[in-house]
Amino acid sequence: MKSRLVYTSLDDLPVTLRMDEVAAVLKVSRNTAYALVRRGVLPSLRIGRCLRVPKQSLLSFLRLPPPSL
Repeated sequence: MKSRLVYTSLDDLPVTLRMDEVAAVLKVSRNTAYALVRRGVLPSLRIGRCLRVPKQSLLSFLRLPPPSL
C-alpha cells in the first residue's frame, strides 16, 4: 500500500516514524533511509520485525531543536 504522506509541520509528525515516513520527510528513497539507519547516522528502534525512527532522532539528524511543549 503506497500512500501519500503529507505533514504541514514537524509538529504533526508521530512520536515514531516508519521508514516510508522518514523517507518522505527527507525526500529520499526508502532504500536511502534504510542506509542511513544501517550506517548508524540515523538512530532507530527495532520493535519486533519493524524498524522505527523516533521523531527526536530525526530532528537531531536535521539539527533542529525539539518542539516546545
